[in-house]
Amino acid sequence: MAPHGHVSTKKDRRNLPSCLREIFDASFWKKAHQRFAEFDMDRTRWTLPMCMYGGLMMALDAARTETERFEKVYECLAGLFPKRRRCGTTLSGYHQALADLPLEFFDAMRAQMQRVAKQQRLNLAQVGRWEAFGIDGSKEDLPRTQAHEDHYGIVTKGPGAAERLVVAAVTLRRHVLWDWASDSALGSERALALDIIRRLPLEALGVLDAGFIGYEWGMAVKSSGHHFLARVGGNAKLWVDSL
Repeated sequence: MAPHGHVSTKKDRRNLPSCLREIFDASFWKKAHQRFAEFDMDRTRWTLPMCMYGGLMMALDAARTETERFEKVYECLAGLFPKRRRCGTTLSGYHQALADLPLEFFDAMRAQMQRVAKQQRLNLAQVGRWEAFGIDGSKEDLPRTQAHEDHYGIVTKGPGAAERLVVAAVTLRRHVLWDWASDSALGSERALALDIIRRLPLEALGVLDAGFIGYEWGMAVKSSGHHFLARVGGNAKLWVDSL
């Protein structure tokens, strides 16, 4: 408590767990545990929080192999969250937990991060009068497993391999990942970008490369209440009112 009986609003940002708890607070985890109760049932090691924190730290670690990253993250989690039950000890166990984790949980994470950014009035995307978001896509090779081939399809020629397409939106003021969408590399990059733009704040500006542009696509963006700025080549035909 602060002096005179007022509740202190000072944030504890001394370390990574404190910052994560500010974003993913008790209210978020209460709702997550209720929504994904089936995943949490009888699960004592790789719980929802441990799966999320483990994945985040493995993504940030610079080790060359997944095994090396997992070993370091295991020790890191034990040190950062000493009051929690320790997570699982094997990479295969972590993989199994991720296979059971509902994809909707990542939607909940994204919504929570966006909600906190708005509540804190961080203005992550404000560039002049625009809320501007850079949008682009990338393809990544996947391990050659039958499950990946069945789900994502064979993309490349020759022996062929499964690939995943990821389209992401980054705030152009602070360069923060804001939104993302994923599909098979056989899918439509334009369609994923349009889905992301429709989820942006109304009147937001999407900044894109030339590969996304098409008349119908541009009209779909306009009708959604958003704007776009794109690089175009001489092969692009644009219609202008009253011209």
